[in-house]
Amino acid sequence: MLDESILNLQIKILMMLGTLIFIFVSFKRRDLIIYLPTYIILPIGYFFIYLQIFNYIYRLLGNLIFLIGVLFFIFAVYYEYFKTIKNNNNATAGNLKNSYVLLSLSPITSLIIGIQVIFSILIIIAIFMLIKLFFLKRSTKYASLIVFLASGLLSSISTILSNFQLTGAWEFSFVAMFILSAIYLMFPIMIYLEEKLAKVGGKLRESEEKFRTIAEESMVGISIIQDNVFKYINQVFLDYLGYKIEEIRKWQPSELFNKIIHPDQREELRELSQKGQSGEIKSTVNREVKIIVKNGEIRWLDLYARSIIYEGRPAGMNISIDITGNKRAEEKLKESEEKFRTIAEESMVGISIIQDSKFQYINKTFLDDIGYTSEEIKSWKSDELFEKIVHPDLREEMREIS
Repeated sequence: MLDESILNLQIKILMMLGTLIFIFVSFKRRDLIIYLPTYIILPIGYFFIYLQIFNYIYRLLGNLIFLIGVLFFIFAVYYEYFKTIKNNNNATAGNLKNSYVLLSLSPITSLIIGIQVIFSILIIIAIFMLIKLFFLKRSTKYASLIVFLASGLLSSISTILSNFQLTGAWEFSFVAMFILSAIYLMFPIMIYLEEKLAKVGGKLRESEEKFRTIAEESMVGISIIQDNVFKYINQVFLDYLGYKIEEIRKWQPSELFNKIIHPDQREELRELSQKGQSGEIKSTVNREVKIIVKNGEIRWLDLYARSIIYEGRPAGMNISIDITGNKRAEEKLKESEEKFRTIAEESMVGISIIQDSKFQYINKTFLDDIGYTSEEIKSWKSDELFEKIVHPDLREEMREIS
């Protein structure tokens, strides 16, 4: 058997806590101010309903106060509905047919039932309005209000049934009221949490926008790889590869490295990328990477890679600089050096290069002329060069020329 006094106390505590939390939240969410009168009036109404144990008139007074609170709530819903949907002027009204009235009910009980019927009709209309608002804005606030009103409708129906002396109607009424009070408490908490999550989401979006702005304006290539798929790629990196973003999005995870990495480095880079995507690369790793662009040309990138968290999961972020020009210059210099070395080695005259009083290069003909080996010359100190091979008469002059 349910203990009425304990249930009433629990319901009052839940409603009082709900009111205090709602007052706090409404100062942070100005759009909730219009619902504040309801949150203040409903606990007062329930207090008078609780006093029915002393006088049955209190129950009527409590229901009237409840009606005022509900009317404030319905007015708030109507106001927000018509404020949001300005062009919807095709309001329809249904015809309410009179129900049979049991003559055995007292006038006060009949009035209470009438109040609850009005509650139910107004609540049903408000629920339909909130459903439409929810589909327009997808807000937690509207979803919570729908659940809140649905529980209020359940409570109203249970109050009506409890007046007809049906078996279990009294227990059903208290359970419904308890559910209503619990949701009454949870509603401002959910709105408060939504506000906090919205702020976090706002900061996250702001951070993403900053990153995107920096990345798009950057002079270097930036990309993020997750699950072997490019999750982000800036225009500079697209220009490096020669592909359009639409083409890259069609690639399968197995195609990424086969498409752009030279076979000489493919396996090494695939392994490095897997470590980055699994969160294993804690510090930045640098590699010179040979890539194959869309037209088949081979280019070089100076790549800096590390692990990051992207959308809640590990991913690999890559920053790259096109060093193809430098690499080609190095190759040309190497080719030039090879050509010089070939010419010098085949020359019939002695050729040497002196820097910092040391031979940096000396060809075979010159070695033959002076009679020393390359190993012997390399062991000379800087002040020995002229002492060893230049005649004393010309030593100072040659030292000055050198």
